[in-house]
Amino acid sequence: MAAGTVASDYERAIRVFFHDCEPSVASRAASRLRPQATTPMLEITPLTAWPRVPATYVLGRHDRILNPDWSRRAVPRRLGVVPVELDCGHSPFLACPDQLVEVLCAASAVP
Repeated sequence: MAAGTVASDYERAIRVFFHDCEPSVASRAASRLRPQATTPMLEITPLTAWPRVPATYVLGRHDRILNPDWSRRAVPRRLGVVPVELDCGHSPFLACPDQLVEVLCAASAVP
């Protein structure tokens, strides 16, 4: 693995990223993961304020990576929105894609 990257092994990935997915989906997703750069997780942004663009945050109630309680507190302060909660873990695009599509379509609707 290259310096400045982090990766999850297959079993850990299934346990934390894909625990609520169908087993075949979780297996395929875990086998496709690649190392991720650590810079975005460690470096403080040079922005003094977030851009003024519409934002939506999808919170998985059973997320094992991003603590849902922390997200409920941090998202309104940092993004100025109330998170949309789904009954899933970290990967709603695999665990509950229909519900995620509904959230994304509602978020992209022009008022």
